Amino acid sequence: MAQKKLFLNSLIRPIIVVRLLGEKNRILEQKNSLERKLRLGCGNADICWEEKSETLKNLSALLKEIHWAFIKIIFGRYGLCEKCETPLFWNTLMKKPLTKFCPYC
Repeated sequence: MAQKKLFLNSLIRPIIVVRLLGEKNRILEQKNSLERKLRLGCGNADICWEEKSETLKNLSALLKEIHWAFIKIIFGRYGLCEKCETPLFWNTLMKKPLTKFCPYC
């Protein structure tokens, strides 16, 4: 089966890239702030450490998703459902740029 390739409209591509970069910067700021707080410590160390380390894992996972979104843009695969390869709705991608699946999958 031939792979589908999605050509991002030249008007939409920069908007998506800016959205992804903004999301990346927001997550990095959150992650850095949380790492500083972990270094400083907090009152109930066990609970604090577990909650914050779990949040750090989630933020790191989001950063990886953003990284893969940029790779998909480069290779023309961004905006396709990862399961059925149907093009995703642009209004969905504008609201949630890390969307991976279409509404049917």
